[in-house]
Amino acid sequence: MELTSFRTPFEKVYRRTKQTFIKKGFIITEDETNPGYMVAHKKGSFLYAAMNLEITISRIDESSCSISIISKAGKHWLDNASKENRKLEGRFIALITTRI
Repeated sequence: MELTSFRTPFEKVYRRTKQTFIKKGFIITEDETNPGYMVAHKKGSFLYAAMNLEITISRIDESSCSISIISKAGKHWLDNASKENRKLEGRFIALITTRI
């Protein structure tokens, strides 16, 4: 699990996070009862493992929030993503940070 915080309002972080993962080809599933929780899923291919990312955005106060990402990459004979889940989480946190 990777965790970071932003001095940015919750709504902006949530919107930008969702847009970022959609642009990267993920299918987003949101939980209506738990705002700030989403699951990003990307199907596997011949070269890449399937990925499931659990994303939780939590409000700290009116002008800041935190985001955590938990990666569950599948095992793949060519892509070692399941062994590098921690690196994947860090890479997605960095990607979101550049967009906010």
